[in-house]
Amino acid sequence: MDVVFREQARTEMRNVMAWFRDQRDGSEMRFQSAFEAELGYIRKYPIGYQTGRPPFRFAMVDRFEYFIIYAVVGNVVVIHRIRHMHHRPLKRYFGTQG
Repeated sequence: MDVVFREQARTEMRNVMAWFRDQRDGSEMRFQSAFEAELGYIRKYPIGYQTGRPPFRFAMVDRFEYFIIYAVVGNVVVIHRIRHMHHRPLKRYFGTQG
């Protein structure tokens, strides 16, 4: 299944990778590996995660406190956001209750 990143998700991914790179403890490579593994799972099982707020689904990056917020549109997975779990909830994705 094809995966497309919205511009906001690309920007967030660059920011996350830059933050981990600045830590200089190898976490950048660990995050990238965990992220790619999660993306592989999403490609293989695109509806494998619950819908948090239709049509959005939430995949947690293993060992890191980040969500991949995505939607399945036809035969394409659209990545909308890469979001830290402790950031303020976004009403569009999480609803009014967070």
